[in-house]
Amino acid sequence: MIAELEKDLPKIIGPPRSERPHLVFTDGACEDDGTSIGGVLYCPDGTVECFGCVVPVAIAESWKSRAEQLQVIGQAEIFPVLVARWTWEKYLKGKRVIYLIDNESARLSLVKCYSPVLASLRLVLDCMEFDQSMASHPWYARVPTHSNIADDPSRMSVPKAFRKAGGVVVPPIFNTRWLKRENYKLGDLRTLI
Repeated sequence: MIAELEKDLPKIIGPPRSERPHLVFTDGACEDDGTSIGGVLYCPDGTVECFGCVVPVAIAESWKSRAEQLQVIGQAEIFPVLVARWTWEKYLKGKRVIYLIDNESARLSLVKCYSPVLASLRLVLDCMEFDQSMASHPWYARVPTHSNIADDPSRMSVPKAFRKAGGVVVPPIFNTRWLKRENYKLGDLRTLI
C-alpha cells in the first residue's frame, strides 16, 4: 500500500461545486447456480444505464479463502462497484459519485479502504486506484435491499419500467489490464444483452 501511495499524485480539492453527483446503485447475488452482479447509473444530465452479468466461475472461485467455502457475497457486493467504474469511466471521470450499496460489510470496506479478507482488499484497492487515476470523488451510502434498483440487473433481469423510463442496457466492461494481472479469461461472459 505504501508503494501505491508513493506513486500517486496529490489529490486536488477545488472549490465547492454546484453540479449534482452521479448516482451508481450496485448489487451482487450468490445463488446455487452462480454469482452475478449488476449496476445502475443515473447521471445528472438524465442518462440512465444498467449492466448485469454472471461472474465467471474462475473469478468467483478465486475469492474463496478456503476450499470448502460456499459463499463469496462480500466480494460479490464489492466487485460490481469496480465493474461500474470501468463500465462508466467516461461518465465518472473527474466527477463526484455516490455509490449506493445494500451490503454494510462491503460498504464499510470501501469507506475504510480496508478489509481483513484479502480478496475483498484487492478489489477495494483497485477501486482506489481507479479513483486516483480518474480524479473521481466517491461517496458510499447504504440503500435498503428492497430499495436497491440494481437488484434486478444483478439477477439478470431488467424491469419494464427501466426501459420505459428510457434506460439503456449496456454490457459490463472488464479492465483488460486487471484481467491479465489476475490471470483471468472471460470466455463466454453471460450478460443482460
